[in-house]
Amino acid sequence: MLRNALTPPNSQSIPGLVLKLPSLGGPDVPFVSLKIAGWIYSAVILWATVRLALRPLAPRLAPLGWLVVLGLAALRSPFIPSYGAFPGAWIAAILLAVCWNDARRWWWIFGLWLTLVPTTAGPAPIPLGLISAFTTIQTVAVLALMAIAVRVGREASHGETSPAAARGQATAAIGA
Repeated sequence: MLRNALTPPNSQSIPGLVLKLPSLGGPDVPFVSLKIAGWIYSAVILWATVRLALRPLAPRLAPLGWLVVLGLAALRSPFIPSYGAFPGAWIAAILLAVCWNDARRWWWIFGLWLTLVPTTAGPAPIPLGLISAFTTIQTVAVLALMAIAVRVGREASHGETSPAAARGQATAAIGA
């Protein structure tokens, strides 16, 4: 299945990125490079999991930490079709609620979420290079949402808020 020319461009997996290189104009890579990329990424997942265990998120945002770990693990698969964006969509849904008072962060999260909505599943009448680029952008959006989730969770565990969120809370307190 992974050797089919239509499969790698539609994949949202991290190890699958190496198989996208030819459709993005890069060199042909041997199939074994997928396994190597997978093991390297496994080490990254392990590092991120240990880091989250040693420096946990605020208890009220702990589900974000679990979604980050599960989402990173899901991206480890050799092939993930369009449902690879689901962990990012779940994280974005929580973040949009948590960051409601921080307009700047909220719009960034909303923009990243919007990139996850369209799908390129099935034979498309567009070039494989564009499909590869789009699904790679979606994978990067999922990773960016995970990074934002960890940052928001850490800020909450230290009692910090972003300046924009602090302004929103101050405005809400004045209006109350």
